[in-house]
Amino acid sequence: MAKNLAIIPIRSGSKRIKDKNIKLFNLEPLVHTSVKVALSSKLFDKIVISSDSDNYLKLVNNKFSKNRKIHCIKRPKNISQNLSSTELTINHVLNKIENFENIFLIQATSPLLQKSDLINGFKKFNKDELDSLFSCYMTKSFIWSIKNNNLKSENYNYKKRPMSQKFKNKQIIENGAFYIFNYKKYLKFKNRLFGKIGFYE
Repeated sequence: MAKNLAIIPIRSGSKRIKDKNIKLFNLEPLVHTSVKVALSSKLFDKIVISSDSDNYLKLVNNKFSKNRKIHCIKRPKNISQNLSSTELTINHVLNKIENFENIFLIQATSPLLQKSDLINGFKKFNKDELDSLFSCYMTKSFIWSIKNNNLKSENYNYKKRPMSQKFKNKQIIENGAFYIFNYKKYLKFKNRLFGKIGFYE
């Protein structure tokens, strides 16, 4: 059984930022940066780029065609809509490529991701015997919510506002850079986070 599979989804048709997955960063498309980081980590037996766009896949193929670890998979349009979950993409890839121990989901829109993040995240995944893991950042923020035009302070009493240095309610925020999860257990839960969940800061 091969050990680690990386999936990098690059859907076209983004509404907020057009063609965000191939925007230039340091003079190259964002997806190239993510592929290079995945390759440099030396963690993966295969790296799959999934896209509904022939142009996106061509952009990857033109750059990495000589690397046998890189595989481009065309994604059907019916699972590439604005409201299509990333899990649908994962399922599509796993129907094409089977028998891995662990899956990494890497987002192309995290250009500051380093190979050390993937390596150290995977070390924590193994050390803590996790089923799934997400990357995150920590913050001490004063969080409010709004419902029916009414404001509510969620994680502190605004009438007794603490000093930020003494604010104990530290939040863990998913940043979406990468996820790691067990292949076989994913087939059961069909969700990127399940079982014993951990985080990498």
